[in-house]
Amino acid sequence: MAAKISGQTVSERFLNRTRAMPDLPAYYHHDGKGWKKAGWGELGILAARLGVGLHDLGHGRGEKCAILADTRPEWTVCDYGILGAGGVSVGVYPTLTIEQTEYVIDHSDSTTLIVQDQAQLEKILRIKSKLPKVKRIIVWEKVDRHQDDRIVQYEDVLKRGEKLLEKDRESFARLCGQAKPGDLAIIIYTSGTTGPPKGAMMSHGNICFMLDAMNEILPIVPEDQTIAFLPMAHVAEHVVGQFGRLQTGMSAYYARSLQTVVDDLAVARPTVFGSVPRIFEKVYSKVQSGLEQAPPGKRRMAEWAIGTALEYSRLQREGRAPGMWLSLKRAVADRLVLKKLRGIFGGQVRFFISGAAPIAYEILEFFDAAGMTTYEVYGMTESTALITANRPGAQKLGTVGKAIPHVEVKIADDGEILARGANVFLGYFKNEEATRETIDAQGWLHTGDIGEMDEEGFLRITDRKKNLIITAGGKNIAPANIEGLLKQDPLISQVLVHGDKRKFLSALFTLEPEEAGKFAQQNGLKPDDRRALAKHPALLERIRKHVEACNEQLARYETVKKWEILTEDFTVDNEMLTPTLKVRRKQVEQRYNDLLESFYAGVGGD
Repeated sequence: MAAKISGQTVSERFLNRTRAMPDLPAYYHHDGKGWKKAGWGELGILAARLGVGLHDLGHGRGEKCAILADTRPEWTVCDYGILGAGGVSVGVYPTLTIEQTEYVIDHSDSTTLIVQDQAQLEKILRIKSKLPKVKRIIVWEKVDRHQDDRIVQYEDVLKRGEKLLEKDRESFARLCGQAKPGDLAIIIYTSGTTGPPKGAMMSHGNICFMLDAMNEILPIVPEDQTIAFLPMAHVAEHVVGQFGRLQTGMSAYYARSLQTVVDDLAVARPTVFGSVPRIFEKVYSKVQSGLEQAPPGKRRMAEWAIGTALEYSRLQREGRAPGMWLSLKRAVADRLVLKKLRGIFGGQVRFFISGAAPIAYEILEFFDAAGMTTYEVYGMTESTALITANRPGAQKLGTVGKAIPHVEVKIADDGEILARGANVFLGYFKNEEATRETIDAQGWLHTGDIGEMDEEGFLRITDRKKNLIITAGGKNIAPANIEGLLKQDPLISQVLVHGDKRKFLSALFTLEPEEAGKFAQQNGLKPDDRRALAKHPALLERIRKHVEACNEQLARYETVKKWEILTEDFTVDNEMLTPTLKVRRKQVEQRYNDLLESFYAGVGGD
């Protein structure tokens, strides 16, 4: 079992972990030649060198340090070094535009900037005149320092810290000891689905409270391992992932990139896997696509195995005994098919954690049947990650679980979910008005989400309050539920349902690139000719039937009457998705305004 970690600041806990278990693996990374292991002790040494070196360069207590980089071990080293030196860590998504990058760095008052490589440095050099507060730019990879007199090489900072620690081995520990639970530790800028991003401030106490709560509900031990691939600038990877491993001692493989995650899973073989729903959706769609294209015999066997597993798991969830015959069939199904499905994730996963966006019930049920329990959780940046969570002994598919320990949750009169506890953030940096709108006088965090709670305390999310569609007929509709249903076809990547103040709903579909390429080839088209594919009769007929099948499961006023297949996918690069892969609804509706308007031409309803 994980050792009990004392102390109420992240820095104290970090010191305790690195000293108590120096040889325990902390992380694995690929150096271009192969996978290398680093223990907690090695991580502790690197963070101490970075922290002491940064302090010696003049980065003062309470000053902000922005990190503009992909998810790599250096991010973790810098993060713990910054906090240990008394600084405040600010994550910057590497996918942001130059203007967005400038906004976050300038708004956060960062005096130190850490960047990954020449590509990110060039982004900064283009706006350097607009970043007068930045005193030093630390670069992980080798660059020409003459590009800017503020540039300092990462390795040089580590060497500086190493020399200082040789003279005074306890200097980093003393710096760590100066932190207080109420001190600001990190600022996480929201993705900004509407308007400029806001900087959510979290204290050491907020984070430690969350770590203690997670420790109570999730059975994770030092021998467990996971894979880190989500953006470190997001609360899920930063708090639940990185700081969560600090609490449990669990190790992590740092994926080489987002594109190599599936391949890296085969090496990492995680026992615990946390992700946004998009990853699970892609795997589910890939399995469904594989079934469609499999020879009849193999397809029938796989469908039988999955059907058997679904029946078995449903009975178990209902508290009923599956029976000897069904148990035997399930064992055969596992050997023939289910074991291979688990192999996609390395074959060792004990459970998944899914959060940050809704996930379809069918997907949760599928993974549960395959022997990969998925604990859906709910929270937000402003709650220092979690508010509710499914957990061992308290799981209900289709809900986001019960309130985590020592957190209150209630539903307001208008259906909004409210939360109160020591996980509620300090407020928005330099934005008192937005803070007052989010945290009321009684300390309740207004989440902006609509939901309902059953008699057992399980919470079900309906949608974002701002996303609710109110039709011309006065019906309140949650688009997320309909979009989740429509995304079940493997060919579909993203869906946006539209219809606020309209007489009916319409939808925009994007195609999953890999599956679209296969479909194009099968129908005599070039794989990259999306314009021709989007108008191809076979595809239109397939989507038409799919929409009709989905409409049969919906109330009349929720059905989609008109739709269109777009020629491009929603991506982070075209700014239709946030860095955490959520659709920027307003941007999509603005971009395709003419198309959406054409659905309602001559219909009225405004």
